[in-house]
Amino acid sequence: LAPIGDSKVGNDVKIIVQSNSTAHVSFRIRSVWDRNVERVPVNVNGVHGYFSFPKGSRGKPVLIKLHGSEGGSVGNAEIGSHLWASQGFPTLALNYFAWPHEGIAGIPNSNLNTPVELLEKARMWLSSRPEVDVNRVGLYGVSKGAEFSLVGSTQYSWIKAVVAVVPTDSVWEGYPVEKQTGKDSTWSIAGKPMPYIPLYAPVPDKFRTNTDRYEESRKAYPEEAKAALIPLENSAAKFLLLGGDRDEVWASGQMSRSLARRMKEKGKGRQVTAVTYPKAGHMISGDGTFPVRLYGVQSKDPRDKILDAEGEATVDGFKRARAFLKQHLGIQ
Repeated sequence: LAPIGDSKVGNDVKIIVQSNSTAHVSFRIRSVWDRNVERVPVNVNGVHGYFSFPKGSRGKPVLIKLHGSEGGSVGNAEIGSHLWASQGFPTLALNYFAWPHEGIAGIPNSNLNTPVELLEKARMWLSSRPEVDVNRVGLYGVSKGAEFSLVGSTQYSWIKAVVAVVPTDSVWEGYPVEKQTGKDSTWSIAGKPMPYIPLYAPVPDKFRTNTDRYEESRKAYPEEAKAALIPLENSAAKFLLLGGDRDEVWASGQMSRSLARRMKEKGKGRQVTAVTYPKAGHMISGDGTFPVRLYGVQSKDPRDKILDAEGEATVDGFKRARAFLKQHLGIQ
């Protein structure tokens, strides 16, 4: 395909292309920024990130978005909050820690004993915004952010709905290793580290993937693993769990099913919907527009994820998450 012309349509660009000089087709590339969404940077008393909302919002349910182990960033928070605001959800993308290269002052440079109470601080900040109703809060967490979401839901009754993308069923040791003191969970409550599963150091060639490292750590510390299980049954929220069965970071598909199974055993199975994608890996968050084949090369190892399957899972997961949040937060 070769471009033969373009024209501006508002903030979008209309592209005309031709193939083999016999036909042409036009299509529109939409601007990443929705003109009907307002974006506000946030940096108040340890609450850092971006708040985005549809123009004219008043008293609407609100979403708190939680990033993963990549750490927070100003740019990603802006884009992430904007994405969900463009779907009708006022959204605070919360940076709960950031790596030093991001240059964000006022928040930790490690995910060690991060206070779960930060969610309450975020809600308090949101309570000053007329756009939202802080009695109807949803969480959207990815990877370590999913862990944060699930743990938070067991502490706060105002959390009504949780989308946990590539989640864990347990609390794990925090990071980075070089800053640890020997009692470093990822999360703390009232200043006390939560029970956690210690992790093997990432010894080269010892583990094929990081998932192997996590699961071998679970086996090596059975008592700690039992204590570290996230007590999801203590929450009244509704849950959508999205996992990949070829996850190379941790076993999100397996752990999604574990969470759903335990909830069923506790008589709370109706609170949880678990969807797992047999050939997808860890990268299934977002709206499905990420070009998986531009930034990834398909492995020939039959045990590894399938890039196209991962892209399809991302699209399906986004649609499910949007419908789930609209249903359980009451957004029309």
